[in-house]
Amino acid sequence: MSRTVQIDAEALLQTVANLEKYLESLRNAIGLLNERLLEVKIAREALKRINSENTSDIIVSMDKDSNLMVKLKGNIDGNPLVHLGLDIYAELPYDRAESVLAERENSITEELKRMSKEYDEKNKEYQKLQSLIYALSQQR
Repeated sequence: MSRTVQIDAEALLQTVANLEKYLESLRNAIGLLNERLLEVKIAREALKRINSENTSDIIVSMDKDSNLMVKLKGNIDGNPLVHLGLDIYAELPYDRAESVLAERENSITEELKRMSKEYDEKNKEYQKLQSLIYALSQQR
């Protein structure tokens, strides 16, 4: 016995359009998380260098893109200031600063994994719907 299935083409196309928008927002969020992760890794590496070397000169970027850099001379005294969130910074011992940055890196990595999994699942759903649309268009 043959079975007939009715599909609302407009609803199907709207679902595909919504999925496209959602996938785009996930790609953007994943990109931002990757940038944040890289920044935290750079901060951790800088912290390790400053703490492990007898540094007398250091070059510091004054902005994210290094449009302006300054060379600081002399021994680096004191503890680093670490961003805790909500524009709050705390002066912490090097080991505690490293711990805060490591926790932040782990948190971002976990969020990246979660979002990447979500992206993969939604992308598979999108591909299936695209295949269905193509198959339906070939039947006409």
